[in-house]
Amino acid sequence: MLRSSLIVAGAALVCASASAQQQLPASKLHPITATPKKITVDFVTGKRIAAGSQALAANVQTIYNNTCTWATAAYYSGFANCEENYDEGRIPSTAPGSGSPVSFDGFSFAYCTFNAASFSCEIAFANNAGGQCAGLVAQTPPTWAASTIYTEIDLTPLGLPGSTTDNFQACWIVGITNLGLCIEADGDGSFDGNPTTDLFTWGFHHNMPAQPAGPEGIFISGDPNVAAGGSCTYNIPCGVDPFTGGPCGTGLDTDDASWINDDGTPIGSSVPTNCPTGVAMYGYGTNCYWFGGWPANPLASYYFTMEGGRTCAACTGGATYCTVNPSFNGCLASMGSTGLPSIANPAGFSITTSTAPGAKNGIQFFGLNGPNNAPFSNGVLCVTPPLIRLPVTNTGGTDGGCDGTLSYTMAIVQSQAANFGTPISAGSTVHQQAWIRDPNSAVTNAVSNGITYTVCP
Repeated sequence: MLRSSLIVAGAALVCASASAQQQLPASKLHPITATPKKITVDFVTGKRIAAGSQALAANVQTIYNNTCTWATAAYYSGFANCEENYDEGRIPSTAPGSGSPVSFDGFSFAYCTFNAASFSCEIAFANNAGGQCAGLVAQTPPTWAASTIYTEIDLTPLGLPGSTTDNFQACWIVGITNLGLCIEADGDGSFDGNPTTDLFTWGFHHNMPAQPAGPEGIFISGDPNVAAGGSCTYNIPCGVDPFTGGPCGTGLDTDDASWINDDGTPIGSSVPTNCPTGVAMYGYGTNCYWFGGWPANPLASYYFTMEGGRTCAACTGGATYCTVNPSFNGCLASMGSTGLPSIANPAGFSITTSTAPGAKNGIQFFGLNGPNNAPFSNGVLCVTPPLIRLPVTNTGGTDGGCDGTLSYTMAIVQSQAANFGTPISAGSTVHQQAWIRDPNSAVTNAVSNGITYTVCP
């Protein structure tokens, strides 16, 4: 719900004058009274990771950090569920150890809620979204076009925590790991001093019902009084947060403004029944907003970190090839993948066979000696031997249907390759295929097409 069909807000860029922004009412500022709790969730498995047990690769760094609380108090910004909120920052391409595109393996954000239900929200990212919010000219909401969208993530299936009961404030700092993605540093891979192209954009939308005791919202962060600009990004020293006492960052090139899409029109242009129509909230509608100006008031910027830090220009997802042979009942078992095949995050890359015969046992197998196109059972062998088998699993779905799936992470592929004395490393090219038992066919099995991917650092 982060992309309006008519206007999609983007970065709150350099706001040189108060007249270029619209001031939010004081009712948008809410004190954080509950002690924030921390959790980390694996994006691939949906499982929560115990504090202190997360293993990160040595070359994973903090590539953006905006976490420093306002020096005199801790607040969050209250959002209605008809609003979509967009903030900005910069990932440097020239810091020691950096590059572009850069790996984006995880992020964290922080929210307060008064709902007992699990927290439902979407978060989206763009390499850059353009637009401007500067000087005396009218604000220009950037067009978040399909070509600039990096990714959009629905976090609802992860079951993020809410409150113990309705109308009691609960605040959470949530880390999401195992994304296995890449993003351009400096917006387009190089720094040129133009905020329209140098900054990334991230957007937030929640789907929680309003409670009488208070609204949902994200922590307000990034106070320059606490630490130097850009603190905790790559090699810039962190500050000390006055609220938590821990290290904090000020968000490289974040600004005292954020875009709010307040037109009540989400993706698909259909207005929800509980959202206003025809009347712009706050009198300014979709626009660049602030809280009255720093340092007298908190920055209009939100708690957010990004972790990654390895160059992944050679990283690409899997590419399919070869021929699918239909099963007895016409199922076309097709290979696909999600994430990036990275040695630093092998669990973040999944190789999946979909539309396979349901409720059948099957396997995927792979090889490291290139593609093939030889007759095989009732199909085509797409992998050059020797073949290494992955563990047998059931496709699930319904017997007689084509809703079965087989899915393995690259971590499992790595482990099996090592067991057979052929370790996978950066630069290895893998070819992979699926075989599913199909007792109804003459040759008792179905064979998928192939998929290939080259492993990056």
